[in-house]
Formats: sequence, C-alpha cells, structure tokens
Amino acid sequence: MSEARTVETSARMDLRRLPGLHRLYADYLYEFSRAGSFYPAGPPFALPALEQRARERQYPAGRRTALSRVLSRQNQGFDSGIETQNQIDLLSHSDTVAIVAGQQIGLFGGPLFTVYKAIAAIRLAAELRRRGRAAVAVFWMATQDHDAQEISLASLLDGDDEIVRAQLPLPSAEALPVGKLVCDESIASVLSLARRGLSPELAQQLENFYRPGETLARAFARLLASWLRPWGLILLDPLDPALAELARPVYHSVIHHNPDLTAALAQRNAELEQAGYPPQVRLAAGSSLLFWEHDTQRRHLRRENGHWFWHEQALGQQQLLDHLESQPEFFSASALLRPLVQDFLLPNIAQITGPAETAYLAQSQALYSVLGEKLRIPPPLPWPRPSLTLTDAKSRRLLDRYQLTLSDLFSAPAETLLARGQISPALTTALRQLQESVREPLTALERELQGFDSTLLDPARAAGEKIQHQVGQLTGKIERSIARRTGDLQRQARHLANWLAPENQLQERFLCSAALPQLFGPEIWAQLAQGLDLFQPDHQILHL
Repeated sequence: MSEARTVETSARMDLRRLPGLHRLYADYLYEFSRAGSFYPAGPPFALPALEQRARERQYPAGRRTALSRVLSRQNQGFDSGIETQNQIDLLSHSDTVAIVAGQQIGLFGGPLFTVYKAIAAIRLAAELRRRGRAAVAVFWMATQDHDAQEISLASLLDGDDEIVRAQLPLPSAEALPVGKLVCDESIASVLSLARRGLSPELAQQLENFYRPGETLARAFARLLASWLRPWGLILLDPLDPALAELARPVYHSVIHHNPDLTAALAQRNAELEQAGYPPQVRLAAGSSLLFWEHDTQRRHLRRENGHWFWHEQALGQQQLLDHLESQPEFFSASALLRPLVQDFLLPNIAQITGPAETAYLAQSQALYSVLGEKLRIPPPLPWPRPSLTLTDAKSRRLLDRYQLTLSDLFSAPAETLLARGQISPALTTALRQLQESVREPLTALERELQGFDSTLLDPARAAGEKIQHQVGQLTGKIERSIARRTGDLQRQARHLANWLAPENQLQERFLCSAALPQLFGPEIWAQLAQGLDLFQPDHQILHL
C-alpha cells in the first residue's frame, strides 16, 4: 500500500443549512437533549460509551463460530484478501465486537457515501483497537432489498465536466431481492457509456467485475473489496442460506410476537409524531415486518384479524412456521426489523448511519424493547457517517477567485455566481446606486401617505416592490449576458456545479464511487482513510 498524503479540511458546513434534512437527524446531531429519549444507546460520537458497550457485549460462542465460517467463505469468493481473513480470525475471538456499515449494492460502487460509510467503520474499529478493544469493521450489503431502480444508476463526469448517466435496465417489480439480479448482455452498453467518464484502466476494472452472468451483489462486493483490501473490511451478504439459518430465531420470534411488535411500533410512531418528528416509515395496515419469497415472488407478509396472508393467499401460523423451519432463506426483514437481524447475527455495538437509518433506529427501538431481552440483542449506538465534499485543484482555484463557498453553489446557478464576479466595479456601483435612489424616495412617499391616506400604502409598497424586482431582473440579465459572452466562464461554472453540487445535490449523493479514483487516482481511498473526521457532525469540505 502506497503512503497517502494527508487531506486538508478546508471548511465545514452545518448540515442544517441544507434543504430537506430530516429534523430528527438534525436534532440527534446538534440538539441531542431534544431527541435523546429515542436513542437510549447514547449521543453521537460518544467514544467512552462505545468502549463501555464493547466491554458489556455478550455474544454466543456457537453463533460466533458459525458466523466466522460463513464470512470466511463469502469473502474468499469476493477476493477480499488476507487482511480481511485476519479480521475474520479476530472476529472469532470471544471478546471481539463489530462496527457495522451497510448500503444498497449500487452500480459501480453506488453513491460516494457508500464508501464513506465503509471507511468510517474501518476507522472506528481501528480506533477501538488502538484503545485496547478487539473490534472489526463489517459492511452489510443490502442484497435483500427490492428497489432495483435505486441501484441501477451510476452518475459520472466526462472530460468536459458533463454528467454521464449510466443506467442498467432492471425490473421494477418486487419479484426478487436485488442481490439475485444478474447482469445480462445490456451491461456492455452500460459500460460503453460509462467509459466517457472513466480512464481505460478504471473502465477495464469495472468490466472485470460487471460481466454478463454475474450477480450485481458479487460484482459490487468484488469492486468494493478491490478498493478497500488493505484495511480488511469484512463484507457480508445476508442472502446466504447459512446466515438465514442463523437468523431464524429472530423471524420465529417476530411471527410469535407480531401483535406486540406492531403495537409497540404504533406507540413509538405516536410518540415521534407528538415530539414533532414524522416517522420515517409509516405502518401500513396489517404490516408484519416480514417478507416472504414464494413462487419466485417476494412480497410482504400481512397479519390481519389474527390471520396471516401472502398476497391473497391465507396462511395458518403453524404453516408459516413450517415454511420458516424448512426454508429460512426465503424470509427477510423490513427496514425497521433489519437492525435486529443484523445485531442478532453480529456482535455489533455501533452502526454507521445516515439520516434515514438514524430515523429508522428511533422507530426500531420499539422492537428492541419487545425482542431485545428475549433474544439478547442490545440496540446499537448510531454513529453518524461522515458527510463530505471533495475539491480538486481547479474547483479550489475557482472558489478562491470568485470568493465563493460550497453553500453559495446551492443558492444560485454557478453561471450566475461567476458572472457576478465579472461585473465591473463601475457597473456594480451604478446598480447599487439605482437601488438606493429608489429606496429613499419610496420610504418618504410611505411616510407622507401615512398622514394623507393610509389606504394608499399597500399600492405604494406594491409599486416599490415591483421597481425593486425590475432592478433585480436587470441585474440578472446583465449576469446572464456576461455568462453567454464568456465561454471560459461557462466551462468554469460547469466544473463547479457538476463536481461540487451536481443538479443541486450534495456530491456524495449524486456521483457514483467510481468517480473518485477517476479524478484523484487509486490512492484516494488511503487518503480518505487518513483524513476523515469521525467525531463531529458538520459537512466536511476536503482539499485533495
């Protein structure tokens, strides 16, 4: 492994400045006293609490042996490498705990934050080991999910900073878990399109993994393993029948205690609503928290009036338990139940979470309260994932030249922001003087109308607002005129917008993971493994 230079954190941005942030996640990060009752495991970034959980975590020896055997077999198939096997050997020890991250198996590595989660788990496990606690990092591949469209798109940038969208045609129905979907011949055209945004070496690497006949799960796993091999990340595919066998007691308890679980969830949702937090998942009528795959169709199991249903087919509870006994691999958990399955299978003490997962865990606490003691599953500590934007040399020069920040790029089109910097001082002064020359007479007019006829105040104010609006429109026309005349400005704006805030989204959510080694080279993962700050809530802007 080549030595990585240290990245520089140039700035931070309060995540609450971004639109659409879940209020519960914002309070968990910045105002824990408001949200703390929904997270009994403790506040974010609480390393002493994490160490305490590591000391107290109990996990059965027989399950640990079986788990280690499955993970060793899986990771050999993913070509994860010798360091991963060393970590699995460490996991087989009686006092070893796990730090878990997970995400959907997105095309070409999924969005950037997928790898950020994995690196955060690696870093946090290493920090615990440095403090004398045996810990490993595990990445839970969400192969049991059914949203194929969510994982089918990968966005890159080509040499002209234009967005390249490579999308694999996948079925939209809930027929099968995404981990069972197989690349067909259409992957060749998808890779051909992606080459516009890839070096020949990186394109060849993706072609080695994404081949006709290969499952999306294995392609994703082999790609992630190739990037993070030096750090021994343990990959886990929950579709493995051997893991389903290990998880069977969870599903058995869910079937037996379903009324208690749904009642506890309904109460928790009401508590969240009362606190001003809309639940991330609203329970549908008859929700059982379970999926069952039958006749090549994966559907929710429903429980209504004491009876079980799969689609329109009625099932007796004993009949359902018999299916679970004979074929546990056909059962899977909903988003709210998945943390309990994960924490039953693994000696987990913390989960690397984004906004949605943190909100899920506030609801899932109700399930831990019912099943946690029966199955000896303690709830995990949610550890917020690092949120990052990476800047290259060109974008840094542009930000400095035009005196812009990342948040500016979310406030107005990049062309407009750069054009403002091109307006001459004389023109800027003239526009400002025009605005000021209008403002003072309007204020005087309102003062006179107050004593003359107050009913004319509203029309006067409306006229004033219209004049100010027209001055603003004139300013905008000047900015757009500058942008049209300047080809360099358009290219600069395209680079800033599409790299740092593509389609007004955070870089980490829009660009796929393959975009980073394309721009920064294969050493990027080592740089991030050294440079991520795991112990603060803000969005980090990193210079590379």
